[in-house]
Amino acid sequence: MSDLIEADPGRAPSAPQATPSSGIESLLPAIVAAVADGITVLDRSGTVLFANEAAARMMGMDSASAVIGQSSQSLTDAFELLDDEGEAFDLAEMPDRRAWAGEPEPEAVIRFRRHGHKDDRWSLVRARLLRRERRESDLVVTSFHDITRLVLEAQDAVRVRDEFMAIASHDMRTPLAAVRGYAQLARRHLVDQPHDLEAIDRWLADIDESAGRLTGLVSEFMDITLLHGGNPVPLQLQRLDLVELVTERVREHQGSEGQTHMFGVSSDASEIIGFWDPVRLGRVVDNVLGNAVKFSPGGTRVEVRLWTEDGCGCVAVEDEGIGISERDQELIFGPMFRASNARGVAGTGLGLAGSRGILGLMGGEITVNSQLGKGSSFTIRLPLAPTAAAGGRESSARQ
Repeated sequence: MSDLIEADPGRAPSAPQATPSSGIESLLPAIVAAVADGITVLDRSGTVLFANEAAARMMGMDSASAVIGQSSQSLTDAFELLDDEGEAFDLAEMPDRRAWAGEPEPEAVIRFRRHGHKDDRWSLVRARLLRRERRESDLVVTSFHDITRLVLEAQDAVRVRDEFMAIASHDMRTPLAAVRGYAQLARRHLVDQPHDLEAIDRWLADIDESAGRLTGLVSEFMDITLLHGGNPVPLQLQRLDLVELVTERVREHQGSEGQTHMFGVSSDASEIIGFWDPVRLGRVVDNVLGNAVKFSPGGTRVEVRLWTEDGCGCVAVEDEGIGISERDQELIFGPMFRASNARGVAGTGLGLAGSRGILGLMGGEITVNSQLGKGSSFTIRLPLAPTAAAGGRESSARQ
């Protein structure tokens, strides 16, 4: 391996200089063999003079010795090479060929699979020309870095993003359509019956309610973006009664149009006072109550309990719904995660991720206990005294 040290273009390699570390050259074969990336060395005829074990594994060979001595063309012919569009990869763009043509350190992301197989893999391929004293003795060293996992994760992230955008657009379009519809009704009514202010007032109230829903969605998306990016979230902390806030939110859900669930609220104390952000905490409670309704059959009960424990105000929301598997309980608070048994239910999957982040900024937490087919219980815990995390008007967190 010591004769593969690169020289400057157009110059013969100088004689090795004696240095305190020159003895490491004897270890180079073992070092290269242990590298996780695949490495091959080609001569000008395209014959493989050297390959490490990682390269052999990537090529589906039993050992490096099975690769050495083969032509690069025969090795390439064993695979179907594809570009980013899924079309046949132009072999003239292979990094080793570009290196032979004089391009400095060419690289390419190549998608490949064995002929007759369906499992695609991706590799970041880099090549480098090693000029030697005689041109016919030049070599090209090629490295192969497996990026399959990164590509698949990126593809999955794009898919989740697209699903989220579709759902979010639908969720926003509903209140926007209502705003537009009620505004048109009011305008027509002003022309036909200008003195019927009661109807106009009712429609304006509906417009205000729909606009409020839209504002809440936008605010939630903004908070999620800030949390995910580790940017400051402007908390507005003030003295707040948790019992009053939760009771009011339950009353709103119970009185919503078409509601068939039965709600129960109980508290160990007449009031639970702390310093929290009322708007964001109200949104957290709404998310949890909304999920209890969304994921349980109509006519079932949603029980809400409040109590104090270890210096914290606590809220538990229990439903009789579809439940969450143990595996999904570990992932349910992740951004845009949807439980495997909840894919058919409308929603962005942002609520619980945002709830965890917002509660964390106020020094609190949210946990879940659930059984498939028997329902779920979400518990919110918030410190009654202001914490360091919630001590200022602005806090930040990185999920």
